[in-house]
Amino acid sequence: MIATIFRHFHRHRVGPAFKLWRSFFGNVAWSVALRHLMFGSIVFAASNTIAQTAFTVPDGYVEKKLDVTGGRIAVPKDWFFSDGRTNSGWAWVISAQDQAKGRYETGLQLHAIVGVELTMKKSRRAFVKDFLSEKKASTAVLRECPETNQGKLKRQCLEVVEDIKRNGETMRYHILYWVFWSNEVDIVGMFMFGAPQDQWASAKQVGEVLAQLEFIGPSFGTE
Repeated sequence: MIATIFRHFHRHRVGPAFKLWRSFFGNVAWSVALRHLMFGSIVFAASNTIAQTAFTVPDGYVEKKLDVTGGRIAVPKDWFFSDGRTNSGWAWVISAQDQAKGRYETGLQLHAIVGVELTMKKSRRAFVKDFLSEKKASTAVLRECPETNQGKLKRQCLEVVEDIKRNGETMRYHILYWVFWSNEVDIVGMFMFGAPQDQWASAKQVGEVLAQLEFIGPSFGTE
């Protein structure tokens, strides 16, 4: 199930991508998950300031706010940025091609998934580990990062080559996944950056910069 959802990170518009979460979380009440998250976020913020790795904006990039989580991300100046609420939280799409004109080939989907433990009845760590395990079993793995700490968050990456069917044909994509989770608040971050395999050399540096995002900022739960 998890693999089916994330396989479609490259879908051409924001709306259809958001709908994928509905098949995973079913009819779980948004208000219940939101109350669960906000209680946890207050505890999360009160426990300490979130120490992040140094956030920088390289030349040719601009800082974009992840308003819901208080985070931020450096985005190429000429790329397209959109966001919106999903059935399970929030999502941001950052792409080289204009999403309003059709599907994009190279870009990032970043999801903030709310209420994982509440709705899935498993820990956030188990949720992301299951996702990574499914990806490792169904793709050609190029790189796997160890689990590391980023302030009060934990993060881990998986870089793969994945065959994806589009319009009746199979296309090979190079995809960098990052997962983020916390032991203190019921939210999981899913970072999915990809490009056609034959275009990865020119896209790789952008993916590395995007991956230095601050997923949850110090203001999360305080405003």
